[in-house]
Formats: sequence, C-alpha cells, structure tokens
Amino acid sequence: MDVISLSWPPLHRIGFGTAYLLDGRTRADAIRLLDFAIDEGVRYFDTARMYCGGMAEGVVGEVARRRGHKMFIATKAGLLPPSGSAAARAARKLSRRVGMAPPIFARPPAHQFRRDQLNASLEASLRELGTERIDLLLLHEIALTDMTDELFETLHALTSAGKVGAYGLATGRAETRTIAAAHPGRFAFAQVPDSLWDRREGPLNTSGIAVVGSHSIMGTPFADLRRRLAGDDQLLRQWSDALGFDAHDAGRLAKVFLAEALDANLAGPVLFSSGNANNIRANVEVLEGAADQPIAELRSLLASAQVPV
Repeated sequence: MDVISLSWPPLHRIGFGTAYLLDGRTRADAIRLLDFAIDEGVRYFDTARMYCGGMAEGVVGEVARRRGHKMFIATKAGLLPPSGSAAARAARKLSRRVGMAPPIFARPPAHQFRRDQLNASLEASLRELGTERIDLLLLHEIALTDMTDELFETLHALTSAGKVGAYGLATGRAETRTIAAAHPGRFAFAQVPDSLWDRREGPLNTSGIAVVGSHSIMGTPFADLRRRLAGDDQLLRQWSDALGFDAHDAGRLAKVFLAEALDANLAGPVLFSSGNANNIRANVEVLEGAADQPIAELRSLLASAQVPV
C-alpha cells in the first residue's frame, strides 16, 4: 500500500503494535493474534528490528506473505536487538532486579544511522518481512546529533529505489520537536507517545508532520488513576456521573482514552498493543464509534486538580 496523503483511510486510523507480540505466547499464537486483528479490520501494523529480541518482524512477515495486501507495515531502523549471549541476558536480568540500567554490552545497539548500518538494517527487515518494499520506515530513537547529510542522502536513495514508501521519526516528544524545528519539511511522519497525559506536557508543534500516536495508556498513570478511583468513593462517583458509566470498569475507561486519542490525532494512526482478542475487537469498535464517547468529559476530569498526572 502507498502513503497517498496525510488523510488516512478509516481502517488505517488504528494500528496494532508488535513490541510485545511474543511476550508470554508462542509464535503460532502470535500469528493467530495477527490474523484475528486483520479479520477484525486492523490494517496498520507497527514493528521494529529490535522488537521481541529481533523476532517480531519475522512473525509479522509470516502473516504478510499470505495477507500482505491487507497490511500497511511500518518498521524501524537505528535500534538493533540486544545481544542474546548468556552474559548479556544475565546482566539484563540482574539490572531489572536491582532497578538499574544494564551495562553497555547488554543494551540494544543504538544510533545505527550510518549509510552502511541503515542499508543493512533495511535489508534485514525486507528479508524478515518477506517483501521488497517497506511502507513506512521510522528512525528508531533518533537524536538531533544523528541528522547528517549522509543520512538524508541514504533515505532519499532508498525511496528513489522503491525500497521505502515513506520515512519518518520514532523518538520522544521533546526530541521530535527539536528535530522538526531544526529540519523543517524533512519528515512527514513522527511516531511518538501520545496519550492525553503525554499531551498535557505540551503540544508537539510539528507543523506538516502526521503523528503516529503510540497510545500507551495502560501504564503507570492509568494504574494510578484506577487505584485512586477504587480508594475514593466520592471521586469514583464524580467520574462515573460525568462519563455516564461505572468508572471502575477498566475496559470501558480505556475505550474512552483511546477515543480521545483518535479525536486528538486526526492526521495519523493511533497504535495499541494487546494480546487479548476481545480487546482488539473492542478497540476496533471504538474506531467506529469514537464520536459517541464522552471525550470532552474525560478531558475536563483530567484537567481537574483533583487528578494529578
């Protein structure tokens, strides 16, 4: 599929992220999950060289070889899978246990944006995904210091050769703002964390760039909110009355957050990750009825000083 404009077809407005595709499930189960997502109407699939220890692209590719005509695939370059050696695995495990960053040798190799590195990464992605062309190539955790003439020349060559349909950024919100300001017009796409909480930290101010929103609401802020609602009857009643449903219902609450993200990001897709088929179906249903969700009420509640970010 081609990126035609910044107006995405409806079925591309919600995307499936594969960062955790193999967490706690077999390859066969992951393939069934992707097939289910396609059957439910998902068309945008986001993956990366380093996801699932380097195995996510291969799983996506196994499905794409059969159903690629129904898939828009975005992958990433610049951040490689970490070493799988016994020493590196042990170092990462110990680091998680003590709450510290792992030593350099156990971390994913980052900032791999030289011409030879970028070309090698793309060839690996094409091979794993079983295709001759990447719909959207995103530069994973790129920084302003990575912006070189060689990088732009390489990206231009890859698009001219037909190996890449379009390219963009995939880094933090602050770095995205910095790069967009320093290199206006260079990038048409930027994947960033984009929940209501993220946006309260400040707008992106990236004129002309379509945001691919990585909608990671089911983390610490969402868990903290649920704990507050569970422990404060008055706050729970306030939220329930404003939203029109029992705000203790985590699934229903998550739907409103997703609807809000879709409403806030009209120029690009909103990504989600789930290993639950029912949740995938529910998220697609949100896409079909986002306008019916209490979005304004949610924004008003979160703007209240009673619910800090």
